[in-house]
Amino acid sequence: MEVEFIHREDGQVDAQIIGDWPLFNHALGDSISSLPHRGEEGNGPSTYWIDHAITGAQNSAAQNNLKPFITGNSTQLSYKNNEIIASYDHDELDFSSDVTAITESIPFNDFIHILEQWKLLVIESANKHTEPLPETYRRNPLT
Repeated sequence: MEVEFIHREDGQVDAQIIGDWPLFNHALGDSISSLPHRGEEGNGPSTYWIDHAITGAQNSAAQNNLKPFITGNSTQLSYKNNEIIASYDHDELDFSSDVTAITESIPFNDFIHILEQWKLLVIESANKHTEPLPETYRRNPLT
């Protein structure tokens, strides 16, 4: 599976699967990104969401847990039969039969490989940045 990593001027790194993967690519930017989580210290991009996705996918695979392991504003990623499934979070997934909602899936190992590559590029980018990201990139402030 071929992936393009886009380096933004602000240090963020985006991942896009090359080919016809509109839902999965949307999920990579929506459910996973190189944005820091709310309250995170440091400069430049963060591996927080990538790490969360790796751990979630691995735990789901180990436990054969079919529930979404990471969600975004409109997408979610789930595990089933050694595949990672991208879907919209408003779709009800019925894993007891064929998935009937609009989904895209890729092999589990390909997904982990994409995230591991992405993580290395984010670390490299973060190491080059001496200024914190603007607050507009942060999640809602802690109250």
